[in-house]
Amino acid sequence: HEPQFFSTGRPWIGSFRVNHRHGGNGYGSALSTRDDDGPNENDDRERTINDVVAAIGDRGGPGGNGDDDNAAATNEARSWKRLGKLCLDAGEYAEASRIFRRGAERCPRDEGLCHHAKVYRAFHADDDGCDGGTTTSCGPDATAPPQPPALPRLEDYSGKDDTFLSLDVPPENVPNSVLATAAKNLGRDTVAEKDERTTLTKLLHASKEPILSRDACRYIILCADEVAQRRGWTTDRHVHAPTCDMPAFDLDAVTVQWVREAMTRVLFPLLARAFPDGMGVAADKLRVQDLFVVRYDGEEGESGPGFASLRPHEDESIISVTIALNDMSEYEGGGLFVACTGDLLNGDAGTVLTFAGELVHGGYPVTRGTRWIMTVFLYLDENLSRKDPGYILRRIDKKTVTESRKS
Repeated sequence: HEPQFFSTGRPWIGSFRVNHRHGGNGYGSALSTRDDDGPNENDDRERTINDVVAAIGDRGGPGGNGDDDNAAATNEARSWKRLGKLCLDAGEYAEASRIFRRGAERCPRDEGLCHHAKVYRAFHADDDGCDGGTTTSCGPDATAPPQPPALPRLEDYSGKDDTFLSLDVPPENVPNSVLATAAKNLGRDTVAEKDERTTLTKLLHASKEPILSRDACRYIILCADEVAQRRGWTTDRHVHAPTCDMPAFDLDAVTVQWVREAMTRVLFPLLARAFPDGMGVAADKLRVQDLFVVRYDGEEGESGPGFASLRPHEDESIISVTIALNDMSEYEGGGLFVACTGDLLNGDAGTVLTFAGELVHGGYPVTRGTRWIMTVFLYLDENLSRKDPGYILRRIDKKTVTESRKS
């Protein structure tokens, strides 16, 4: 059943069905899941840097003492994750990524840290020379369909200014991360003027036609389902907004490479065109923070392993992307709910929805059948402070050397 305050408003636009919904109680009243570090954010970061240095000293050189089940290993992993989260919340996106990956090197049995490293290796190894990664760590027993589909071509969209239907969000709902990024690009501390905010409101976009082919979408579903039959689906990775999903790096290597090329060759350049210039979204600066295949299973009749809906929440990404993998005729209900505009958006296989990650959004309930999507979280490989990527790691390395000499 649909929430009581749902009402049909806008007609079909392009390949996407856009319905207007009144905001209000229950479904649209989620709060942010971000930490509020307050005015002592820099002090917290400095203390956590010292905690990391101390933890490294307790465990010794790279990889520690070999016993990753002991308290020292757990403490070090916690410090790396805390430091990465502080950087993420402060808009030091390039730094957060490098900290999580260094933490994974130091604490190879920590699942959370290693997840970041696996995503990076799958989609960006050798892109910026930071990691020296080689290949994705996909399951050796995974079997891909023999013939991957043809990749989409950027030239099919060259010269098109209307690839996406672009919707405005109210100026007062422009996320802080967008305002902060725009201020950085202007060389200022804040974007306070109302007329400046109005240039940053086009933060919700729906493709007017499929960007991935139906064959490509079927291919991704088949690969995910094949891996799930052997390993199962994950349902507890996202604490605040759980989904039934399959991390992309668990797919076979051929599929991961196909998705990587589709992202970098076509989707990233299209996103760079779609979002406001003030955000400074450049295709060569976009990085995958996470990418996973999700299934939503209907509430009625025979149900699969997936949840029927996803409660409203914010993502910890600059840009979030939802790619439909099957047609709306295969299920009832479903779609992306955006709280600040009251819109419910959905589309057939291959169509793309993209929006600023801090906009409160949720997955509308599926009542019958299975809705398949691919979700992508993206950040920009730069720091809000304008400091060169890696500056905190360099400080940690220097302090570690200094402490080791003292001892």
